[in-house]
Amino acid sequence: MSRVRMLFLAVALTGCHVGKGVEDFAPATRPEGIEARVVTRNGGRIVGELLAVEDSGLLIRTVKSFVFVPYGQIRQGRFPVSGAPGALDDGRRPGNELERWLRLLSRYPQGVDGDLLERLLAAYGFEEVERLDR
Repeated sequence: MSRVRMLFLAVALTGCHVGKGVEDFAPATRPEGIEARVVTRNGGRIVGELLAVEDSGLLIRTVKSFVFVPYGQIRQGRFPVSGAPGALDDGRRPGNELERWLRLLSRYPQGVDGDLLERLLAAYGFEEVERLDR
């Protein structure tokens, strides 16, 4: 067997690992969504758990309420987790890579339908979702 083949076999048997493993990536070790830090166009600040990424905006749970923030109302959106492939700026919808990443790291990657939203509101003792597009 040639030396190149033996070297390849040795590397393959020991396994290759590049980057962070699941055990080292905090969002993968707990059920919560990642933290979202949003500054709105009118200067308001929203900090909370990213519950879901919808086609038109973000659903965020703060200490006091659920807030739906349309992309057009976001001046700046940051997600302080290592590996974030970007941020939200100037009311633009996220690019495909960032949107996919945010969906996967939100608490409800599949989105929140009406029935689930009603149950969540009741569980947290909230009356309704605060909408920033009104």
